[in-house]
Amino acid sequence: LRRAFDKDPMRMDGMSRGMTEQTGLLIRLALAKLVGGSRPFPIVIDDRLVNTDRARMDRFGYVLKTLAEDGQMIIATCDETRYMGLGGNVLRL
Repeated sequence: LRRAFDKDPMRMDGMSRGMTEQTGLLIRLALAKLVGGSRPFPIVIDDRLVNTDRARMDRFGYVLKTLAEDGQMIIATCDETRYMGLGGNVLRL
């Protein structure tokens, strides 16, 4: 992570594609939490973590599971195995 920000701490172009996706999603989730406050709110994610490696996906799963405790979360994905362990229902279309 340090190397990604060596040149300019505000630039994301030195980060991997997976880290860029994760950072973007974390920013969106943080903003949703700020706007929603303590009220429950739905979260819809369109498979923004396709380039996330298994170790980071496990850690990110904790973030998603924690947020899902406060409201409804819908994740549209073509690879449901990435989200196994989060609980919930799987609907296949």
